[in-house]
Amino acid sequence: NRKQGTVTLQTGLRNFEIIEQLGSQGLVVPPGLCPTPGIAGVTSGGGHSSLSRPWGLVIDNLLEAELVDADGCVLHASADRNADLFWALRGGGGGNFGVCTSFCFRTHEIDTVAYASINWELEDLKPVLKVWQEYTLPDADNRFTPLLTIISGAQSFLLAQGVFLGSAEELRELLCPLLRSGSPNHVFIEEIPWVEAAARIGGSQSGNPEPFKSVGPYVDELLPDEAIDIIERFITNPPTSLVYLLFHGLGGAVADIPTKATAYFQRKALSNMSIYATWNEPEGAGPGIHWVDQFRREMQPYTNGVYINTQDLSIENWPMAYYGGNFERLTRIKAKYDPDNFFRFPQSIPPACGCRE
Repeated sequence: NRKQGTVTLQTGLRNFEIIEQLGSQGLVVPPGLCPTPGIAGVTSGGGHSSLSRPWGLVIDNLLEAELVDADGCVLHASADRNADLFWALRGGGGGNFGVCTSFCFRTHEIDTVAYASINWELEDLKPVLKVWQEYTLPDADNRFTPLLTIISGAQSFLLAQGVFLGSAEELRELLCPLLRSGSPNHVFIEEIPWVEAAARIGGSQSGNPEPFKSVGPYVDELLPDEAIDIIERFITNPPTSLVYLLFHGLGGAVADIPTKATAYFQRKALSNMSIYATWNEPEGAGPGIHWVDQFRREMQPYTNGVYINTQDLSIENWPMAYYGGNFERLTRIKAKYDPDNFFRFPQSIPPACGCRE
């Protein structure tokens, strides 16, 4: 609906399908980074995007959701209808309240963007990460959403990427401190079509089906030297064929929305860090899972909470980790819309009362 600046999407659509379809119209809904996840799951957990700092999370652009409840009834949730359910669906995680079948989003006009890709060898991890963090601070330019991937395995390297809503000249100037960090061995800063920039970012994410373990804690403050030492120790001692750490810059428009305005609680985080391990052989599963779990535990003094879209059964106090101070309200909404707890699974939101399992 160009007149209203909205788009209605069925929830089986995947990230890159949406990017391509809307991009051909010069439009965008802030998408997830990976090409293949469905929009329902991405949105339900909040939705970190390569456009998060200028335009917020995916849920911050959601205007209405259609949902089928446990009784087979079709509900519509928006600011005006079932507003409590609409609050819960924006960050309450997938599958807790019903099956979402359609979303209506606010769109943004987009065409050419400035895109940056910078590579370093792994030994530059410390100086690069120290400087990269500065681009997530509240006073950093909100037109730029920074990403940093630290990879260790058969190939080991650092990759900083990001989309900037401005010119390549402005972006190069903005990135001067990062370009002076370590010894970059490849620098690409150009104005390219938005869809191409999204494809480049998606191409650097894990694409093919593979066994893996991951978890995504949040970083609320600049990491001190001792935290970066922990990161270097884990990333340079991979127990499996491939491990990596993805830092996703947040803040900006994400932080402009109050913590209790939606179910998504981690509004004040500077970044999210996704700890990831995969393996080629079945015997790699145990070491890979243990590596991710130990990495998360050692980083706990320097992190706060975990992204609901990276659920982890080893997290003991998961209600606080995923939902913080919003958990109790979520249980009350669960009791209203799914009192029999039909939609349940490990770490699902329980009804506050009236559960009749």
